[in-house]
This record gives sequence, structure tokens and C-alpha cells, in this order.
Amino acid sequence: MEEGNSSKGKSVNRWITTGVIGIISSSLCCISPLAVILLGVAGLGAWTGFIDYVVLPCEA
Repeated sequence: MEEGNSSKGKSVNRWITTGVIGIISSSLCCISPLAVILLGVAGLGAWTGFIDYVVLPCEA
């Protein structure tokens, strides 16, 4: 096995990790409003006040 190939593999893994982190952080922005609507429809709208305590630290 060549040494050049192993460094290329690490670079690919770094890009994949960065992409997954980006996907998760951007999906929080889309899931939050959907969660508020679904909780309101289900009669659990009182729980929506606590979503800020979870979402805002994750986005920072």
C-alpha cells in the first residue's frame, strides 16, 4: 500500500465528516418549525417553549 493513498483516504474522510456536520446543523433550522407545528396539532404546544433551550445551543 502506498503512503499517498492513505493520506488521500484521510482527506476524503475529513470531507465526509464536514459534510455530515453541515447537514445536521442545517437540518435543525428546518426541523424546528416543523416540530412546533406538529406539537401544536398534537395538543402539546406547551412543550414548544422548551425547544429554544435545545436548538439554540446546537446552532451556536
